[in-house]
Amino acid sequence: MLNHVTLSLMAFVFTLVAIAPLDAAEPRPSGVTATQLEGAPLTLSVSQIGRFSKGSSWHLSVNSAGQAELTVDTFPKRTRRRLLLSNKQLAEFRTALIEARFFDLESQYGQRVHDGSESTLTVTAGRHANTTRVYFLMNWINGDRSKLEEPSRAVRLLVMVRSWFDEPEAVDLREYDRMVLEAAEG
Repeated sequence: MLNHVTLSLMAFVFTLVAIAPLDAAEPRPSGVTATQLEGAPLTLSVSQIGRFSKGSSWHLSVNSAGQAELTVDTFPKRTRRRLLLSNKQLAEFRTALIEARFFDLESQYGQRVHDGSESTLTVTAGRHANTTRVYFLMNWINGDRSKLEEPSRAVRLLVMVRSWFDEPEAVDLREYDRMVLEAAEG
C-alpha cells in the first residue's frame, strides 16, 4: 500500500513531466499555413525597451486597418504619435511573416544582460497569435553563428517595423540588427 509521502512524490513527478518545456532544439511547428495568414486581419504590438545612450524605448500598436500609435518613453512626458500604414506596407509585412515562419518561432531568443535591451514582437492574425522576445545577440556574432538562424527571422521583422517611422527620440537598433542579419547569412 502506498503511503502519503509516496503518493505526493508521484504527483510531483507527474506534474513536472506534464509541464516540462519542449527541447529548444526541436522546431515548434504552429500549424499556421500561409493560406490561413493571407486573408486574416493582422494586429501588431511591437516594442524596444532598455537603457540606451541614444534614444528612448518605444512601443508601437497597429490595428488591422493599419492605424498605428507610437509611444516613445521620453522624459518627463511620453511622446505619442499616430501613424497610418499603407496597404502596401501591411501586405509586405504579411509576406515577411509568412517567409519568416513567425508563428513557429520560440517565445525568446538571446541572452539577458545587465542594461541590455528587449525587443518584443506580438502578432495576431485572425485566431493565431505569437509573441517573440529578442535579447542580446551580439555575443553570438563572434561565437556560434548557427544560434542566429532562428532569431534572425524575428530580427528581420523588427527591422521592417522600425522602418515604418522616423522618430528621432525613439531608439533605432537597426545598425546592430543588420550586423546580426549579416552574421546569420554569412
